[in-house]
Amino acid sequence: MNALFVKDLIEKPQYIKFIEHIVNKCSDEFFPPLAGRTGTQQKDLKWYTNGVHEIGVSTYVEQLLKQENIFVVSDDKIVGFMSFIHNCHEATFDAFDGGANNFISTICVEPKFRRCGAAKKLYDFIEQKLPSALKADFTSTRTWSENHAHLSLLDARGYTLVYRIIDDREYQGQRADSAYYAKKNNK
Repeated sequence: MNALFVKDLIEKPQYIKFIEHIVNKCSDEFFPPLAGRTGTQQKDLKWYTNGVHEIGVSTYVEQLLKQENIFVVSDDKIVGFMSFIHNCHEATFDAFDGGANNFISTICVEPKFRRCGAAKKLYDFIEQKLPSALKADFTSTRTWSENHAHLSLLDARGYTLVYRIIDDREYQGQRADSAYYAKKNNK
């Protein structure tokens, strides 16, 4: 398995098709699902209780395509991706370091390639192998309190919980916290 950074997605339609495919496939694994979100940095994640209905993943995918994207490939087949915002100015992380921040908005891996090192390859790449123009002082992400597989990966990689918002996510009567993590990158 190899990870690679793809700069011009427009010139590589197979990568666009993969993002559309995997986001549709994995939407319901996120809390709340991606199909109801208006974007990758949406703050109001109680939209299901505010009368907003599922809108599909197209709006979410549009934002992913405007961000930077890393893909993991196995035997010439795309099996996962990570999308991030380079030098993101997110107030939640300002107190952590104050330097340049690469904010991971989304990571999705085909189910049969999970627990096989795909996510590790993506994290290795964003932390250590980005082109010089995209390197940052730290890497950050946001997840939810019940996403145990991702939380275990973040813990194993040395990420620090920098901020938690209690019960800010709600879907079908269930609630969860948003958890913001960051890690200083080695230069």
